[in-house]
Amino acid sequence: MVYEKSGCPSTECSWVSDGGGGDGPGGDDFGRCLKKGENQRCTDIFEPSECAKQKSDCKWFDAIERCTASDFNPSCTCYNGFGPELCPVTDGKCELQDGVCSEPGATITCNLIPFAGSCDNSGHCTWNQADYRCTDCKDGICPKKMPCATYASQETCPESHCEFEMANFEDGDDGICADKSCGEMDPAMCQAASECEWYSTSPPEGICFAKGLDVPCNQYWEESDCDSATSKCHWDQENYHCLETGELEPCTSFQGADCPSPRCVVAKASDQNYNECQIDTSKFPSKPDKLNGKGDGTGNEDKEKCSASQFSDIRSKLEQAQDECGVIHRRGRRAEDLQVECLSYFLSQAPSPTTIADACPCIWRYADAVDRFSSGWMKVAC
Repeated sequence: MVYEKSGCPSTECSWVSDGGGGDGPGGDDFGRCLKKGENQRCTDIFEPSECAKQKSDCKWFDAIERCTASDFNPSCTCYNGFGPELCPVTDGKCELQDGVCSEPGATITCNLIPFAGSCDNSGHCTWNQADYRCTDCKDGICPKKMPCATYASQETCPESHCEFEMANFEDGDDGICADKSCGEMDPAMCQAASECEWYSTSPPEGICFAKGLDVPCNQYWEESDCDSATSKCHWDQENYHCLETGELEPCTSFQGADCPSPRCVVAKASDQNYNECQIDTSKFPSKPDKLNGKGDGTGNEDKEKCSASQFSDIRSKLEQAQDECGVIHRRGRRAEDLQVECLSYFLSQAPSPTTIADACPCIWRYADAVDRFSSGWMKVAC
């Protein structure tokens, strides 16, 4: 079968685009070369509008975002191939057990459980860290979960309920084994955690986030979800990114000559991020906030001291800092001086300017609410 338009002989064949539009992969020059009179397979269509043109032969299946045969009626286990978060539990057809989409009442064996957290939380299975698979507990007795802090290295840090926080990516194993944040939990683990909420049907679908907190716009991955977030978010179609209302696309989204001056600059040859587009560091305060904390989440760093309303007030500033400051240096648990200056800069902006010290509990709460790869550096000693 020919996949490029130029190779499809028009005398005996017909070219059918995959529906993407434009040039390049997914565009008009990519699709299927079919014998004249031959119907295109539903599964070769990738756009709802093109799928609808097939009338009675095909239908667009919203749950898995695929064009399927009109009589397609997937079993519950079929959803596991697309992501268990798509499991249709609301109509009672299926149920989500231990991270596995199955028919109601079905027995879930350990080898079917795909996630470490779901495996260890099942009560009859244990996650084999060496082989990265879920196995039966020996003689029905599952090993006791140990606190994450008891594990000394990345290799031994159990992904079932912990996450290894690197101090800096250049330091290899230097870091700590810490409890998973909500944003790092699988569906079953999230649903079992009292402090977290799994968004299964309401936007932003398919994420786990701290319960009671306002979800940042950059956690909405689909345009429809972003637009549904009332007036707080807007969708940047060009960069496929959900932004805070009034927020400009982060400098890190641009490359080279496209870097928008003067708010952004291209990193110099002497910089670690050479030729990358980043925020203009000359805007940063010459005397950034002093950090007097311990960096262990206690005292002024206690995230429980940040109320939901305080979090909402500062969320957009931290969201911009996450997008712009994370690439000023390699992401890790330790914040570089330049990252601290960058964070201080965004916190000082109107409305309601504040300092790292005053915002400290909410900074730590934000860092724990989203994934630590992009926000772990925010756990500053404040």
